[in-house]
Amino acid sequence: MIEVSLLNSWSRIVAIDTLIFASFVLSTIWVFKRKSSCKSVRFASVIYTFSYGLSWQLSELVREGDTYFALDAYYLNWLVYDAFTVFSVFAIHHITKTVHDSSVKFAYSLSALNMLSYLAMHYLAFIERHSSHWFYPIYSNLVNITAMIIVVSFAFSFKIFRKHTCQSSYR
Repeated sequence: MIEVSLLNSWSRIVAIDTLIFASFVLSTIWVFKRKSSCKSVRFASVIYTFSYGLSWQLSELVREGDTYFALDAYYLNWLVYDAFTVFSVFAIHHITKTVHDSSVKFAYSLSALNMLSYLAMHYLAFIERHSSHWFYPIYSNLVNITAMIIVVSFAFSFKIFRKHTCQSSYR
């Protein structure tokens, strides 16, 4: 179905996934060690780390047994999985009445970007049945880059969606 090139070899994918998961774990440890971390980032980092680790294990099950955990389409499973991760973070924030930090909102937007790329991959691979397409290597890199950006945004709590107020020097 999808032509695997040298850029997407299985050993490279495993090495990148291992690096990303280790980065998620280290980021979560860093978030809990830092005194300035808010509850919002702590909740999100734990859930995203658990989610990435669990998806890593589930991808091994899919590869070995060729069974899917929700739908009968590989990329739609990852879409559902990411949507559940975002919903879990949102639900924890709602239950605990915690305000979303800007880095958590940024993680939501990056997860939405991943979900759109899953939809594109599903369309190209399962509906159009392209054996190769220019989007395939972009998809592989996009998903990994967004995961690393989420890790970095949790670790350093970027203030991306901060509200800026106009302040005039005239009084």
